[in-house]
Amino acid sequence: MKPHPACARLAVCALVALPAFAAAPATAATVYVVKGPAVRVLPGPGPADVYDSGDDLEVGCGRGGAPLAAGWTGVGGPVARVRPQLSDPGASFVLETRRPIARSAPRALAICARGAGTPTLAEGGGQKVSCGAKLALGVAANTTWPYVEVAVTAQPVGIHGWQLKAGIQTRAAAICVAPRAFAKTKTVSATRAFAPGAASATVTARCDGGRRPIGWGYAAPTMDDNGWSSADTASKLTVPFVAASQPAGVSGWSLTFRTPDQRGARTAAKVTAYVTCAVPAASASASAATAPSARAAALRKPTAEVERCAKLKGSAKRACSARNAANRAVLKKLLDTRLVGARGDGAEVDWSFCRSGRLVTAVTSGGSTGRSTSNNWQVENAKVGQGGKWFDAIVTSRDGTAIAVAMRGGRWKVGIESFDEVSELGDAVRSSAKETCAAA
Repeated sequence: MKPHPACARLAVCALVALPAFAAAPATAATVYVVKGPAVRVLPGPGPADVYDSGDDLEVGCGRGGAPLAAGWTGVGGPVARVRPQLSDPGASFVLETRRPIARSAPRALAICARGAGTPTLAEGGGQKVSCGAKLALGVAANTTWPYVEVAVTAQPVGIHGWQLKAGIQTRAAAICVAPRAFAKTKTVSATRAFAPGAASATVTARCDGGRRPIGWGYAAPTMDDNGWSSADTASKLTVPFVAASQPAGVSGWSLTFRTPDQRGARTAAKVTAYVTCAVPAASASASAATAPSARAAALRKPTAEVERCAKLKGSAKRACSARNAANRAVLKKLLDTRLVGARGDGAEVDWSFCRSGRLVTAVTSGGSTGRSTSNNWQVENAKVGQGGKWFDAIVTSRDGTAIAVAMRGGRWKVGIESFDEVSELGDAVRSSAKETCAAA
């Protein structure tokens, strides 16, 4: 997947899951996700240091990019505060983390926009804040005291307000964006319970109608039976924390919660993800104006990603050739294949990989179904074993679609693409896609 132009000026970054609309003019707003570098973090020297102040994480949007919302992966403890830095150049997010219980490698993410104007920050002294006539994208973490013992709610209030209820030393804050930058703005949500004995729970909320995630929030209850207590102070944490907040394919956003003590859940506590969804305004009109004949003319047969191996030597050349062969092998399996099943996050999928180059997808989550037809799909990052009966692979398309497919012991799996890796795998049934492809 090619990085966004803004990424060229960042040390470590990648474009994932939130594409710009290909038909949009140069003045259209575009939405993209940037990831910062992973930071190796060790736990504190003793039990008293768990969930104490940790290292800050930072991720930037590049020159001309406007930060909309922050995310993260790999944290071993709560993210206490997200500090938006809205001045351009150098617009970024700084995340204040807490020490993990075990070794971790956290990284910060940012949903960014170009062509959406310069956002402003609204920050009040209470639990609610308003952006007036502007679109409010709330800051999901804004406290100096992460030892929460009451249920947490961080969610939109309409599309112009935000509320954050997370105990003492907490105040609501939101990034305010010009409403003309986006169209069809709405909030969606999804809820999932911790499975008995599971230390984590992942919930995904998905946008529909061509919308993309541009902000997120969450709700989490207390889990007193999994509470953590400091070894030498009165500090306690009884609410599950967000261990990961990241894209889930093209139109979804996924939150992974961990129990406060990071041990198996003793109660089926329910956690909720809220996602603000929208279409870049100029893109909405440009997409509608694209002629069907132009789209058809751009259609090409599916491909396997191929690396250039000729100039490599020894083991590096062999590994490069093996990656190319793996991509080709998975491509061959997918041609005119239809996969129907449920991912590990509970979303139901119906995906058809057409030999013509069409990729027809439908994802049902939270009672709503998002459908799309993409052109020119490609197999990337495949890993194959067991004579082809085991594999992981990412399928991408020209419009930025990114989904995960896999096989385990000859059984098909479907999942989520997350930074070019496969996650949240669930069972799927294969059939012929020829009928679906003929109608696409």
